[in-house]
Amino acid sequence: MLTQERLKQLATYNPETGLLVCVKNRKGSKNKIGDTLGSVNKVGYFEVQIDNRRYFVHRLACLYLTGTMPNGVVDLINRNPSVDRWANLRFVTQFENSDNANRLAERNSTGYVGVHRWNGKYRAKIVIKQKQVHLGTFDDALTAAAAYQVAKKQHQPCLEG
Repeated sequence: MLTQERLKQLATYNPETGLLVCVKNRKGSKNKIGDTLGSVNKVGYFEVQIDNRRYFVHRLACLYLTGTMPNGVVDLINRNPSVDRWANLRFVTQFENSDNANRLAERNSTGYVGVHRWNGKYRAKIVIKQKQVHLGTFDDALTAAAAYQVAKKQHQPCLEG
């Protein structure tokens, strides 16, 4: 397991920029002192390989600054996976992190999270464990929004642990 001491031997982390910078040349590595470490993976997160293991830079930021690797979820507040600044990171439960999928879309015309117009009615849905769950079709947006809130409260306890 990577330790804070080992990480600091190899790199520095700048909380203002969110960048890991190489401070020691390693055998077999193309990185030189002063190079920014990491590359963007196919989903947009910065990853770096240290001692033959890949790590997300936002998790290494926690190790670098706190001395421990986070057990739970490290959420990127602005939802931009390539912004690893310390001010953009927060520690959350899995439920809080998955709740990012349940937010008001820019094109939402109803004004309620999880509610959209459908065939002259209002349809409610919620995302639970990365799956959409249909909650029903309603005559008005307020009733559909109430169904969403009930489902959110029902599913919160089972998703947090």
